[in-house]
Amino acid sequence: MKKTLVFVAIGLALLLLVACGQKATPAAKPAPTPAPTPVGTATSGSTSDATSQIDSQVAAVDTLDKDFDTSQFDDLDQSLGQIDNLDIS
Repeated sequence: MKKTLVFVAIGLALLLLVACGQKATPAAKPAPTPAPTPVGTATSGSTSDATSQIDSQVAAVDTLDKDFDTSQFDDLDQSLGQIDNLDIS
């Protein structure tokens, strides 16, 4: 009986060892580097276009900042601290 129990225990240990062992992973291919974008010279028309694009991007960031406003969660730590300090006995 003891021999059978020891044999089963050793078998399960070996099975666990094999199942959790490291597996060979294929080598990852390096990501191709993107081609650099050429830098052109600015003309007077493109400068005003670039300025308007920057203004619209700044407005979009301001809108996102308002959308992701977290001021309503400022007192969350204080509320959670009060809950942790409750004496439930």
